[in-house]
Amino acid sequence: MIVSGSYLSTMLNNKMKKNQNSLQTAMERLSSGKKINRAADDAAGLAISKKMQALIRGTQQASRNVQDAGSLVQTAEGGMEEITSILQRIRELSVQAANDTVTRSDRVVIQDEIDELNKAVNDIVINTEFNTKKLLTNTTPGEYLYENRTASKTSQLSLNSNTTYVQVGINQVGTPSLPESIVESNTNFEFSPAVEMQPYRPVSYIGTTVVDHLPQWSLDGESIVFQSSRVGGQYVVPADVSRDPEVSGSVATAPRKTRTEPPLMQLYHSGSNLYVQARSSTSHGWSTIQTISNYNSSDGSNGYSFSPRVDEEGNTSFVYSDNEGNIRRVDVNLNLNLSTLLQQ
Repeated sequence: MIVSGSYLSTMLNNKMKKNQNSLQTAMERLSSGKKINRAADDAAGLAISKKMQALIRGTQQASRNVQDAGSLVQTAEGGMEEITSILQRIRELSVQAANDTVTRSDRVVIQDEIDELNKAVNDIVINTEFNTKKLLTNTTPGEYLYENRTASKTSQLSLNSNTTYVQVGINQVGTPSLPESIVESNTNFEFSPAVEMQPYRPVSYIGTTVVDHLPQWSLDGESIVFQSSRVGGQYVVPADVSRDPEVSGSVATAPRKTRTEPPLMQLYHSGSNLYVQARSSTSHGWSTIQTISNYNSSDGSNGYSFSPRVDEEGNTSFVYSDNEGNIRRVDVNLNLNLSTLLQQ
């Protein structure tokens, strides 16, 4: 059998295919501007190229991040510059009001301008934001940072427990007489009438720039609502302080109570002294069982109130504002007349 063929035509066809492939590769490199377009061109070179591309793109994104951070800082700086200008104007007005040549009506006008400037500062603090992020304030519930709003001065105080016996008797008609003793202590211990004096216990106190005042109880007695110099104005905190204060929304408050129900204890103030009184067994009147000397007198009669809740064992509480800008809760037992100060 004889097989005939054309070797020359086959060779020419193969050469033409190689030339076409070379031309296609050259055109692809020219159009993309890249020497390596696929792993078939250079597998090791392609891996190195992709790694370098990742580093370059990461560096470019980091540069854009720095630019965004710079824009954020510039936005915050603009807000702070406006606040600084307003505070300088407030200081200028204060110096002007101190001049004895101005009249009372002039000072009223000056105070009106200062009030408006204070509102402007509050608006700037609340509304200065970058990409919806607040820059000069923190109003997210549960994220309030107390340590960022406290003064740098820290002083050491010493507390010493003490025991006072007060004769307490009949509180109202038809009610059995109460035990004729009351134990008062500023430590977190419960004592029987026979008390051993406790040694001095150092306590660290941090003076704060935040002023909390005008405390009230919620209707259910589970929370304490108070006014504050923090952003937001009115805050609410659980009575057991199980979480941080939050900006108060529509929390219904109970009327202020200066006397418990039944009327076994009452509160009244004189200057910076807040007096806790109980029914006297001798005069059927009221006897002072405790004097609190750090009451915030600027709150007047609105700075203290008994809780609307009294449990079956006669336990209840009252709150008051002290002259250091704190809200304090005092737990009392109407049956045992045992009160223990708890600073919250």
